[in-house]
Amino acid sequence: MHLGGGHNLKRLYFISKAIIITVLVIIAISGNENVITEGKEQQDNIEIVFGVVIVNGQPKCIDPNYFEVPDVVMSENFKQKMNSEIIKAGRLSFLTEPKLLVYDIKKDQPGFLLRNTKRELKYKVENQTLYVSDDGIEWEAVKFKVVNDQPHKDKDEPFVTIYWVVYLECRWFKGEYEIFSIPNA
Repeated sequence: MHLGGGHNLKRLYFISKAIIITVLVIIAISGNENVITEGKEQQDNIEIVFGVVIVNGQPKCIDPNYFEVPDVVMSENFKQKMNSEIIKAGRLSFLTEPKLLVYDIKKDQPGFLLRNTKRELKYKVENQTLYVSDDGIEWEAVKFKVVNDQPHKDKDEPFVTIYWVVYLECRWFKGEYEIFSIPNA
């Protein structure tokens, strides 16, 4: 009988050790889950301001679905740096997703679209990135950078507010573009 009692003590010792290890593992895992959850919460701090997606306070891309006006036009400063009278991809018209129309414009008449230069593309926004494609199969990420984030009045049309000036680049267009308001808005 004495041997049986020692056997039970040994069993009790191993069971209690297993329980302690299990509890410690559960505490460690739950602590890691909190860290992961906190990280996710930081990643989920996303806001969209006049069509620019801002993640954790940093502008990441444009989302044309949130534009007040579906068009972006090449900024006057950027156009003036060009030697050509025809500005390639001077206006981008983001229609209902997934349609994007790219037009060349005349340098001295930015509102006049050269209709015979129209190129029709597709676009989508995924994972805080704007993608463009000509066939809807192969997608290219559009490079994005904020040039000016201070809303200001357009110098030629004082009833229009320019919310952002952003640099966009892919194989179909490249330049600084203005995201602007509806006149009198």
